[in-house]
Amino acid sequence: MEISAKKKLRVVATSTALFFLAMILTAYTSRNPSIVRTGSALIQQTLVPFQAGSHSISSSITRLWHNYVWLRGVARNNYTMRSEIHDLRFEVARLREYEHQNLELRNMLQMEKDAELSGVIANVVGYDATSWIQSITVDRGSKQGVEIGQAVIHPEGLVGQVIAVSPTTAKVLLITDNASGVDALIQRNRLRGVVSGSYPKGCQLQYVSKEEEVREGDRLITSGMDGLFPKGIPIGLVTSVQRQSWELFHEVKVEPNVSFKRLETVYVVGPKGEA
Repeated sequence: MEISAKKKLRVVATSTALFFLAMILTAYTSRNPSIVRTGSALIQQTLVPFQAGSHSISSSITRLWHNYVWLRGVARNNYTMRSEIHDLRFEVARLREYEHQNLELRNMLQMEKDAELSGVIANVVGYDATSWIQSITVDRGSKQGVEIGQAVIHPEGLVGQVIAVSPTTAKVLLITDNASGVDALIQRNRLRGVVSGSYPKGCQLQYVSKEEEVREGDRLITSGMDGLFPKGIPIGLVTSVQRQSWELFHEVKVEPNVSFKRLETVYVVGPKGEA
């Protein structure tokens, strides 16, 4: 109990002393304001480094936040731009394909006009190139008026002949097939022969007498004499001529004008198509 009373006494005494000290300082400073200004200046001077440091930290945090927000925005913009670039590349590829198809169709229509043909344009949907048969399948059939025996051509040259028809498709025997035969002319000197398939070497020109002149580079066209193919359709180019003394005819190799593995569109000549 005595200790508690002594503590209370010390607290009261200390509080009283501090109260009187505060009164004295207040009275003193009110009479001497310069001391207050000096003290305030000292305190301000002491706090300046801390304030500067605080401002620097605050500015760094602000910059860091703004940079983070900016980077997030850049990332979003980059993602958007990448998506747009992807879409544009797809669109460019699509437009190029349309351009290719339009060019192919324009060439077909120009060929039809120049040769005064009638028929249908067909897309190649199948390709069969084996040791047994050389043929393609197209997406036009009896519903579109396609019949067996019709000639099939391309702006580059002769393709072949329709050998089978369904309501919606047709099979075309290529001129490179061994069973194919086309009555042909050497365009330079009008010599006639028959172009037949010679798989896998392409074609050959047969039944040209060794007494006749055939040159490498000679161009072959359809003669129209077989009643199957319109006259004047390009067939191919003579690539080699071999003359054997014991043979009656030249052995002539021919490279077709048409690249059959790259065919996408063909023209099926109608029954009334004539050159």
